[in-house]
Amino acid sequence: MKLNPKLKSILVFCLKLVVTLVPAYFVYRNIVSDPEWRASDLTNLFKNNSVFPLVLALLSLAVSNFTACYQWKLLLEKQGVHMKYGKLLKLYHVGLFFNNFMPGTSVVMPRRSTISACRAGRIPLARVLRRLFLTACSDSSL
Repeated sequence: MKLNPKLKSILVFCLKLVVTLVPAYFVYRNIVSDPEWRASDLTNLFKNNSVFPLVLALLSLAVSNFTACYQWKLLLEKQGVHMKYGKLLKLYHVGLFFNNFMPGTSVVMPRRSTISACRAGRIPLARVLRRLFLTACSDSSL
């Protein structure tokens, strides 16, 4: 049975929406069900503190993701794989999402790769440095 492309697009969107909203609902429910939680705590957090560190952390995260994706684009082009930056950015963010939930090795290299060990070692190092930088930004009192 062949599905109408418009219907298929709507079904895929609904599935994505459910996959996003169900975990968000459970997180929200667990936070609200805590007897010590008050909504005023969240509003006081932003009223009493500067939002500049949050904005700086989000901006740093965005710059980090865009530059890391560009680094992957350069590495893939050296291997003869040419992709548009927008498509690669989507795939990069899917990879970031799954890296949060699936532990494993940092880099999986094919056996006959021409990427040197030095270049392959940059990827885990970049991840460690990115996390250290974001942790330092979030811990600092600016």
